[in-house]
Amino acid sequence: TVQRGGSAGTNGSGGTGDCDHDMNTNMNLNMNIVAMNPPIFAAVNRHGLLVFILANLMTGIVNLSINTLEASRGVAIVVIFLYLCGIGAVALIIDKLLSDRAMRLKTK
Repeated sequence: TVQRGGSAGTNGSGGTGDCDHDMNTNMNLNMNIVAMNPPIFAAVNRHGLLVFILANLMTGIVNLSINTLEASRGVAIVVIFLYLCGIGAVALIIDKLLSDRAMRLKTK
């Protein structure tokens, strides 16, 4: 059978010899996962309160403009799709505007 993390006695101390290597590999994998975070997720995470307020306002606008109880499935799917695209777009725009402003303040 194949053992993960080395076998007993590989480094002469009775422990696993590959433990440090496995730990470093796991840390590198975790850093790569963080680096692969999509920009829209990062924008929503950085500006959660603004996105939340905007989403609530958009929900109110949708509820006032469309009779949601009598909407067909197709209309509901289109509304949800546009709603999600709108929230995502605004989150990215807010993130871009605020990061540009922060960069300008740093350079002064």
